[in-house]
Amino acid sequence: MSLNFSDEQKVILMNQYSILEDLSLLKGDKKSADEYANARDGIRFGYGDWALTNVSAGMDNEVSEDDKEFVLSVLDMYSFIYGSYDKFDEAQKKEISLNDIMFVGFDGNEDTYGFYRFVTRQLGRYSEVVKFINKHGWDDNSHGFESSLPVMLRNYKKINSSDLITADNNQLFEFVKSILGK
Repeated sequence: MSLNFSDEQKVILMNQYSILEDLSLLKGDKKSADEYANARDGIRFGYGDWALTNVSAGMDNEVSEDDKEFVLSVLDMYSFIYGSYDKFDEAQKKEISLNDIMFVGFDGNEDTYGFYRFVTRQLGRYSEVVKFINKHGWDDNSHGFESSLPVMLRNYKKINSSDLITADNNQLFEFVKSILGK
């Protein structure tokens, strides 16, 4: 389902979610207030149906479904890479270094970065990826240097998902190498 709001509908929804947020704060319900604030922000920045995942609004253009799918696929890929890397032995970690798997990120001037931040920071999804990035002090803003992501993603999508589930440590290592083009 894809939600498309007119500017008038966005303003009305933003106002409604702001009122609900304020009422929740008056009742001392911070969790609900945060959900309403997230929904308001999600609508405002054009995140469509993701805006209402937890139960907000603005005037930006809708982020394209292709961009949303790209971000989610990249996050799935990094979730796999980081989960696998944590299982590598020391010899494997010498062959594939932290530098090799550093989070490339998204350009902070593009919609993909805003959607990435919304999904990971506001909705709390892909927390294992965020923790890995933070643990190593990496920046999630690529500053325009994310050109390797489409190639990595194509390599990742060539791997059969059922193979990922049943893979042993050596197979995981080979899968990560193939994603990285090594």
